[in-house]
Amino acid sequence: MIKQQATRLYAVFDELPQVRRALKHFGADNAEANNLEIRSMIPLSENLLPNATKLRSRVPLLAILGGVLGGFGAYFLGTHVPTIGSQATVSGPPVAIFIFEGGALGAILFSVATVLAECSMPRLRWKPDPFDHHIAAGRIVVSVDTNEDAINDWAAGAMATEVLHRD
Repeated sequence: MIKQQATRLYAVFDELPQVRRALKHFGADNAEANNLEIRSMIPLSENLLPNATKLRSRVPLLAILGGVLGGFGAYFLGTHVPTIGSQATVSGPPVAIFIFEGGALGAILFSVATVLAECSMPRLRWKPDPFDHHIAAGRIVVSVDTNEDAINDWAAGAMATEVLHRD
């Protein structure tokens, strides 16, 4: 049995109407809509995506996790401090303020970190993605995971394309 090699197709478009036309043809090809990535300097609306595409974001889940962890951290910082002299530890209503502020701070920090991680802002690798220079020039880059033998007619109107093989 021959194993098909997974590839990632990158296509560069100049204007938004070209992207809309390409994504209309996208549904007829063998590419799966959930592996689609559209990168641009300008904000794009959700109605640009094909109907079968589901938007995925980890921000809500990780914001709740950050709030819970921040609340626990603030609780332990506010109540489990060493006793100095005859001072009592903080308890009761002031602890609720610590928990609220810690939860809010944790949710905000986790949300910001998740947004930055999802849009690949902290470039932790040395090599940039293909066509990053086109994104900096204001163009729109559409990339999708496909099989090696997939038909990619949707990218025919692109000003530049590149296929990268994945291991």
